[in-house]
Amino acid sequence: MQPPRFTMQPSSSNSIVREGTTKILQCSAIGIPQPLYRWLKNGVPLGEYSSELFFKIHNTQRQDAGAYQCIAKNDVGAIFSEKNNIVVAYMGVFENAVEKVVKVESGRSAILDFPHIDSEPPPSVIWQEENTVNGVLRYDQKYAITDKHQLVILCASQDDQRAYRARAINTQLGKVENSPYIRLDVVGDDNTEIAPEIIIKPQDTKIIKGQEYTNIYCIANARPLHELETLWFKDGVLIDLAGITYDLNDQWNRTLSLISATSNHTGQYTCQARLKSGGFATVTASAKVTVFEKPVMISNLKSETFGEFGNTIVLECNVQGMPMPSITWYKDARKIASVGADAEDSDNADVDDGGGRYRVEVDRSLVISNLKMEDMGIYQCISSNDAGESSIYTWLKIKSKF
Repeated sequence: MQPPRFTMQPSSSNSIVREGTTKILQCSAIGIPQPLYRWLKNGVPLGEYSSELFFKIHNTQRQDAGAYQCIAKNDVGAIFSEKNNIVVAYMGVFENAVEKVVKVESGRSAILDFPHIDSEPPPSVIWQEENTVNGVLRYDQKYAITDKHQLVILCASQDDQRAYRARAINTQLGKVENSPYIRLDVVGDDNTEIAPEIIIKPQDTKIIKGQEYTNIYCIANARPLHELETLWFKDGVLIDLAGITYDLNDQWNRTLSLISATSNHTGQYTCQARLKSGGFATVTASAKVTVFEKPVMISNLKSETFGEFGNTIVLECNVQGMPMPSITWYKDARKIASVGADAEDSDNADVDDGGGRYRVEVDRSLVISNLKMEDMGIYQCISSNDAGESSIYTWLKIKSKF
């Protein structure tokens, strides 16, 4: 006999599916005897075991989104596959069609919120104004877009009094929706000087190691606007000297893009805004960036592990990651309850504590005492944190003394 071993797993990366279409998932394993398969969604079984390699989602709906995986099982034991996170693409319409009015004092910044629209994935957004030929807003120092798709009009003046709207595009569906107009009303003197102020401050951010790019925003306002400059620092050092890969996405340094994140990107980022001509105090704002690392197994288990009947055996699950991953042990795809905290779960049919002989130690190793023949099977340690999952497994065989 041979335990199940996956030759094809559901993709571990996100999979985007259009609403109303069919999605086919596949997993394949070898083993003797040939394994059977059972599919789970968010950990909940979707049916019984069968020889079918494929799982079909017909006429995919929004509620079908989730994490899918399969279990491969034969007479030796059972193991979990990796997960495939299914995202269902859809887009609704802007719910409120009433034109709004935003009033702002001359020289201050006006923030036009992006009206709510249901969309998955989140839409690309272009802001438009009513008076131009093609409607597209000219991009210059006066305008900025936030990560929440807000339009920020800096150093507002009488010339900015007009209506603006957002154009939302769901690139997966090729669908476009226009928001209702938002009319800007500017009051006060267009000649009054305005001290530097950070309107959109950088936010604490968690990113995954290897992430291609992550944007951090710092949008400042002042009058005269052309005298305003923004500088970035990491841990008190000018960004140019911080020894990280980055880019400044616009000539006004409003968007700091962290590229190919590593642990070196973890730290405190500060933006500093001031007028080149002086006259006002410099203003700053800071945020903490933390780089998460997917769990990595430091050591592997042997494909087969032998234990002596009646003896004690220790199976190790050495893992590292950021934040420190949690781990769960399984025997033949049934959770192993730790003695103590999880003991109350022992009545659950999906939980196996070996009659109290299985114990998960503080160091994450699994201790099985007084080995019995029924302890034979596949033991799998699955570790997870906010950056992802990783797993190892072994086939435990029991050697009898008799």
